[in-house]
Amino acid sequence: MGLDIFRVTDTSAKDMSRKMSENLKIVDKTYFERMDDILKKEEKLKLKGIFTPRLKAGIIFTATGSGLVAIGLLIYIYDLAGYSNIVTDKLYNNPRTDLGYEDYLNSSYTSIALFSVGLSSFCLGTVLITVGIPLIVYDLKTKNKNVSISIGFENDDIIVSCKIKIWLQKKLLGTAYPSDRRSLIP
Repeated sequence: MGLDIFRVTDTSAKDMSRKMSENLKIVDKTYFERMDDILKKEEKLKLKGIFTPRLKAGIIFTATGSGLVAIGLLIYIYDLAGYSNIVTDKLYNNPRTDLGYEDYLNSSYTSIALFSVGLSSFCLGTVLITVGIPLIVYDLKTKNKNVSISIGFENDDIIVSCKIKIWLQKKLLGTAYPSDRRSLIP
């Protein structure tokens, strides 16, 4: 007769699990639901602590301003590089009649409109960016983050740099379990 390792292991595992289950209390489904609710509430509180209304407004202003700057710059470049050639073509190559003059006036008015729309949206985007960045920086500074903005001049160039060091606080990196776990056990 030999020693049957598999049967010994199986019976000892069954005995261990039976003894462990006798000592454990029964946990019902409501415990897990309460834990899930608490974890969701903690996650919401973390996000509320990180994204304050001032930071949200700063992000929105900066993103909108960046889009307006990009669109305004594209319209402005198209007006100066592409549409100005159409205006000069209408000026020099149209017949010297009233119809040719009206065609030239329409194209020149369109060129002025493109110029003004491109420039105004570019300027509005720049204003929104200049409003949004301080909101973001101020909100990060109030949360004990290191933020530094430097502006330098070198060889007729303007250099702007922004350095942000974010140190995560213990509150934000807290455990996944609530602090009072014993009160939830039935």
